[in-house]
Amino acid sequence: MISILSSISNTNHLFISLLIGLCAAIPEECLFRGIVLGSLLNDNNKNMDKRKLLFCLIISSTFFALYHIGNIHSQNLTMTIIQVFETFGMGCLFGAIYIRKGSILLSFLLNFFIDFTGTIGNGQIVNNSPSQYKYSIVISLIYMLIFSIIAFNILNIDNKSKWELPIRIGLSNQ
Repeated sequence: MISILSSISNTNHLFISLLIGLCAAIPEECLFRGIVLGSLLNDNNKNMDKRKLLFCLIISSTFFALYHIGNIHSQNLTMTIIQVFETFGMGCLFGAIYIRKGSILLSFLLNFFIDFTGTIGNGQIVNNSPSQYKYSIVISLIYMLIFSIIAFNILNIDNKSKWELPIRIGLSNQ
């Protein structure tokens, strides 16, 4: 709702916000939730327990966070570190939604709206002023912790019946 209201009041960045939202969310969700997390879950599907599930979620979230180091080409080191911390937490959140619902659609929509709302207000402008980041790393760690806590609550780690693990589609021998 916030995204829609922001786009109505700020149409200057609407197209670029839509483009960034789609161009980021589609490949990120396909790669990190669909391929990485899906493969890890499928490889451990037979004897899945909460320890293995958390391992799969943390590995895919770590890859998702490290992927964002590539943004160092368009922002300073501090902003990149902040983004890596926050995207780890977001990766946990997106992964938990994927595991809980068994569908990549909701994690894609959430990823899209986060990227969309982050762009709609400012466009692609990145403020590289060092004074802007005085407490930002601590705040980004807090965000990462909050996202992770929400993710683990969504996942309901102790209730295995709530997990909708993706089903491996394989070739049958006929």
